[in-house]
Amino acid sequence: MARARLQGMPLRILISCRRCGKIHSMAMRRTFRHIVLPALAPAVFFLVAATPVEVIGCFNRGLTALAVALVGVVAGLIFAVKCGRSRRRGEPDAHWWALSALILAIPAVGLIILA
Repeated sequence: MARARLQGMPLRILISCRRCGKIHSMAMRRTFRHIVLPALAPAVFFLVAATPVEVIGCFNRGLTALAVALVGVVAGLIFAVKCGRSRRRGEPDAHWWALSALILAIPAVGLIILA
């Protein structure tokens, strides 16, 4: 019975709120937007880094990895600024922007380690 009732509903995540102590449900959309989409940048970066030199060449592979890392850094800085502004306003979902910024910093760290 419970399974039939949940089939038509979108997936939701339960989160314990630090501020009020209650458990809130959050749509999967926010998780997708702040975790899955930014995680594409590290995935593309390591996919390019793991591509054999014979496939796209050393120079093109390096430039592509550098471009992905640079886009990740710029987007991470934008998200870090959004996190700071959200925290100053007292918005409870500011930590999502910080998490996105940290995920987007992974290609830059990988570039430094692999270079």
